[in-house]
Amino acid sequence: VDIVAIHGITGDYERTWTHPEGALWLKDFLPNDLSVPTRVFSFGYDAQVKFSVSKARLDDFARSLLQALNRVRRGKDLQSRALVFICHSMGGLVIKQALVVARLDSNLYPGVQSSTKGIVFLSTPHRGSSSTDWPITLGKALNAILKFTPSSVGSTRTDLLETLKTNSDELQRLATDFRNQAVGIKIVSCYEMNITP
Repeated sequence: VDIVAIHGITGDYERTWTHPEGALWLKDFLPNDLSVPTRVFSFGYDAQVKFSVSKARLDDFARSLLQALNRVRRGKDLQSRALVFICHSMGGLVIKQALVVARLDSNLYPGVQSSTKGIVFLSTPHRGSSSTDWPITLGKALNAILKFTPSSVGSTRTDLLETLKTNSDELQRLATDFRNQAVGIKIVSCYEMNITP
């Protein structure tokens, strides 16, 4: 089995899965709880919102993930290993988009669609989030100020935040496209019941 963890917005491939006291869940605990030979990976992408110079979109992150999988799953034996994804926040949207792309371009990403056996969604905003409204407004104001600074300072990624708005066009399209890819994949979706302070 290959397990791939995908962090969310403003997350990090390592920090997202690390306890404040230093234990990295993916390395220090998860492998000990599994009874089958398992490789554990953590995929990182530029999901920073503040002072970012990135222009990458959800589709870019998805394709980058698929290319990374190609690099570590070369050959028929590795391409046929079961894949399980653990996704936090926007990472869940990245894997949904990746599976859509993997099906459409199956010759470029062999074995990804057919090997995906499970996905764990942790607080993935499948339908978006109303908590993006204030950060978008604040980000636009900050970007107006940042226009007067060197481009190396970056900007606020209001485009990523717009994608995460409740019922955004991109999320509605992704929900429809992914539903057709999810047949045969075991899915666990975890979400918060309490308001995060």
